[in-house]
Amino acid sequence: MKSKHGAPKWLKVVLGIAAACLITVFSVVVLGVWWVYTVTTSAECLERVASSFMTISNPLPRDCRYFFGFAVFNRPYVRIVSNQMLTIYTFYEYMDQNLSSAEPVEKLIERMTKGEVIGAFGSKSARKIAVSTQGSLLVGKQNMLYVVGHIDDPLCHDKSTANTFIGIVRTPSKSKLIVLVAQSSGLGSAPQPPITIEKVRGLTDSISAFK
Repeated sequence: MKSKHGAPKWLKVVLGIAAACLITVFSVVVLGVWWVYTVTTSAECLERVASSFMTISNPLPRDCRYFFGFAVFNRPYVRIVSNQMLTIYTFYEYMDQNLSSAEPVEKLIERMTKGEVIGAFGSKSARKIAVSTQGSLLVGKQNMLYVVGHIDDPLCHDKSTANTFIGIVRTPSKSKLIVLVAQSSGLGSAPQPPITIEKVRGLTDSISAFK
């Protein structure tokens, strides 16, 4: 059946639905680009994400700055870099259904001493770590257990035997496991010095508490 203008009614309906879908997709893309550009890189937004799980000095230590981050369903991910981009510090919440809030962080550390690299939000990582040292560090009044070792990352040209620090701390409320990964960026042609506890403390000493 045709309308007075000659076009079938079903065609007008299809075109209307197609137009509505196109507008929706366009809006989602625009919002997605806006989110990526503002929420993930804005220092103000990253400060809010960081403050959701820790109290850290503002401004950051003079050689550090916020670089990237977001929160998905209140699960934080924050990346801080040194001004020379030689060291990358990444904080994220680790979630694993096999680890209840009552189970010890030692269980994760033991998995890493066997070569496993724990991914963000409980994800699995294809990378492996060759652990050279392990210990504990007082961060934000909490005992952070850590390992230091070598990760053979294809994106990182740093071949030092200690290019990665991975520390884990449980927040006082026992509701979160916060992971800190400190890595040499691998940028530049000159060999980079290994990750040291002193280098990690350059940032962690500015954390006064976890939440």
